[in-house]
Amino acid sequence: MKSTTSAYAVELAEEIRQHVLALQIQRELLGSSGVVTVSVGGAVMKPDERSNASDLIEKSSRALAQAKSEGKNRAIVD
Repeated sequence: MKSTTSAYAVELAEEIRQHVLALQIQRELLGSSGVVTVSVGGAVMKPDERSNASDLIEKSSRALAQAKSEGKNRAIVD
């Protein structure tokens, strides 16, 4: 999203995580116990002549990998 601050990106990622958790979708419907959770990874960067869309995607992918490695139900923004 254009002109998004890091603080807003963190807030949005956390909102997504909390909304999914609040749905209380039972994992037993998927063959296991507990409720469905999500790990969210995001990134913010200011465009300049050295950056491009693939840089932003790479940062987001790293943040998602970090969220997953720290456990379930996490939101990380780089």
